[in-house]
Amino acid sequence: MTSSYSDPSADNTRSPKNQDRQTTKAASVAVMRGQEVLLVRRGRGSGAGLWAFPGGKVEAGETLEQTACRELLEETGVTASICSRLASYNINAGTRQFALTVFAAEYLSGDARAGDDALEARWFTLGAAMSLPLAEHMADALGRL
Repeated sequence: MTSSYSDPSADNTRSPKNQDRQTTKAASVAVMRGQEVLLVRRGRGSGAGLWAFPGGKVEAGETLEQTACRELLEETGVTASICSRLASYNINAGTRQFALTVFAAEYLSGDARAGDDALEARWFTLGAAMSLPLAEHMADALGRL
């Protein structure tokens, strides 16, 4: 059972384990094709079953933009041109912490298909996307499109 009460004289939130937790950089991409956005339904991890933008962890030597484009292709078979940085989020996924950068992009080519760790990849209108079971940051990010 968790409690929201915090005794100011006793800081129980800073154990050595929490202080040493490293943040993993990640990137995702909101691809627009006309009035539709491409989403994937996650197949594993803390977001399994939830809808999100294609994305994942930054690999050694990659920029955030390169990560977003690589993950997009791996998870959906789609290519896109990044237009701008849409938002940044700090995500606490249990024992892991992620610094996620979300990019806005325009569709270039490819037929959306689920690949890598995605269960589904589909195009949705923004209204339809907002009614899906979404990963925690998604409603805010979709509202920025």
